[in-house]
Amino acid sequence: MSLELESVTLGYPDGERRRIILDGMDLAVAGGELVAVTGPSGSGKSTLLAVAGTLTPPESGRVVVGGVDAGSLRGGAAARLRRERVGFVFQQANLLGSLTARDQLLLAAHIGGRRVRAADRARAEELLGRVGLAGKEGRRPHQLSGGERQRVGVARALMSRPAVLLVDEPTSALDRERGADVMALLAEVVREQGVAGVVVTHDLENASVADRVVALRDGRLTSPVRSAR
Repeated sequence: MSLELESVTLGYPDGERRRIILDGMDLAVAGGELVAVTGPSGSGKSTLLAVAGTLTPPESGRVVVGGVDAGSLRGGAAARLRRERVGFVFQQANLLGSLTARDQLLLAAHIGGRRVRAADRARAEELLGRVGLAGKEGRRPHQLSGGERQRVGVARALMSRPAVLLVDEPTSALDRERGADVMALLAEVVREQGVAGVVVTHDLENASVADRVVALRDGRLTSPVRSAR
């Protein structure tokens, strides 16, 4: 499995009580598989992504990314695992207004602390073409539609060839047609790139493109709402 959460528990103080957000949660996602996580607002879906992406350590349990136990890493090693093995796509694409679509991806490569190479440029061109932006590599965010900006975000998240792709409500700012296009794209690139994909969404119709759809309730994931295979 490319992503494994084993008996993960996390909570926080809530007045005089303690609220458990993730309660002994188990989740395993294979490379090339897309899992959609649904649930009501406040159920902990974004917290689940933060833990899976090693941004927030669990109180107990294990998070394994690409075969590496994230809990065994410290400092720079933990940051390097997150940078190299986890790709994030957020509700808003959060693109830098002064950079072209191509440069958004190249910046992601440069953050790794090395100079941009010819291979990085070729990878950026390949990914932008794959997400349907061939011929728009030189456009800046204001020259792209909302759906196109999200596509740049997806391509950027794949630049480092991650083991895991985590996506938080990618269609919330899009109309239904563009939202459906982005979800279909995510399903396709997860399978093609062989990454373990987890997408949080409130839209069950859009979630239908996933291999599995599960619901987060009371800190646990239910049995699959639907399995596509």
